[in-house]
Amino acid sequence: GSERVPRWLMLCAAAAELFFQTMDAVDGKHARRLGTSSPLGDFLDHVMDSVSIMTTAYLVCSALELACLPLAYVCLVLVSLNFAVIHWESAKTL
Repeated sequence: GSERVPRWLMLCAAAAELFFQTMDAVDGKHARRLGTSSPLGDFLDHVMDSVSIMTTAYLVCSALELACLPLAYVCLVLVSLNFAVIHWESAKTL
């Protein structure tokens, strides 16, 4: 709990997040262009997005040294609720 996250680990996490977000944007467009999109693919895309956003929120809390504070949990809950509301709205309006 009291050790800081190594800088190299934060840089690797940032690079992995950038790679994931880039590939996430490319695969959806590619599937729509080829006409191979499916409800299962859409569901899996949302699942991976939720894992990604929670990981990013945790990394931000770690970088700000909020990992052991109740504020970190509040931030994670707010991020997850925001994400759920956005996907619920897009599912109901599209």
